[in-house]
Amino acid sequence: TSITAYVGGTGKDVRYGIYSDVAGEPGDLLAESDKITTQSSMSWVSNDVPPTALVAGTYWLALSFADNAQQYAFEDGGETRYANNDGVTNGFSSSWGSSASSYSRTISIYATYTQ
Repeated sequence: TSITAYVGGTGKDVRYGIYSDVAGEPGDLLAESDKITTQSSMSWVSNDVPPTALVAGTYWLALSFADNAQQYAFEDGGETRYANNDGVTNGFSSSWGSSASSYSRTISIYATYTQ
């Protein structure tokens, strides 16, 4: 029903998405939010995603910034993928494709859902 991330950049736009998992990598786009404007330097920012039926499994949560100076909170460890795509202006790509890079980070992002 929504995605929330700890992001920053006062007055900057952000968009969230959900991708399928294909052998441990992001696959196809399943849902995305509208873009939303952040209101403070760093805070939890939530945005609704369209109702999307998902079966139990593994998924990738995505975020896209309108500005390179924007930030997100993270801890070391985990799996993060980076792709060059202006998801804020154009919407996310229908398929993730090849990642430009990967990091051992756990981003402060989560989804809220109903069963």
